[in-house]
Amino acid sequence: MDAGMSDTPDKLLATYVTELSIEEGGEASFRASAVIRGDCRVFRGHFPGNPVLPGAFHVWIALLVLRRLHPEPLALAAVGKARFRRQLGPHDAIVVDGKRTGADGERETWRCRIEKEGKEASRFDLLLGKARA
Repeated sequence: MDAGMSDTPDKLLATYVTELSIEEGGEASFRASAVIRGDCRVFRGHFPGNPVLPGAFHVWIALLVLRRLHPEPLALAAVGKARFRRQLGPHDAIVVDGKRTGADGERETWRCRIEKEGKEASRFDLLLGKARA
């Protein structure tokens, strides 16, 4: 998953989603909508005949949106309280919400939620730190 980390968040997001729209709610929240690409490579083999977006890529998409919005590079330190409730597949329209729930200057915690058809598909906390050069 960390292959291509030197690519920009926009370029990486384009490999997973189309029709991306992001609304900032100040420094402490965001709401993004997108459609998962049908040709997204993560569907290969996961699972043949019934493609499902792996749970790690729910987190990855939210992290890429945050990286696009954040003025400083962010590194993922931990994922907590993760719940995956609905499967996401090719061409699914999703909404990704994020709200900063804590910050201490070195780290930030974000509560993220992904919805499909108005119902929760996943939720998780992201603990982020400043990326090292």
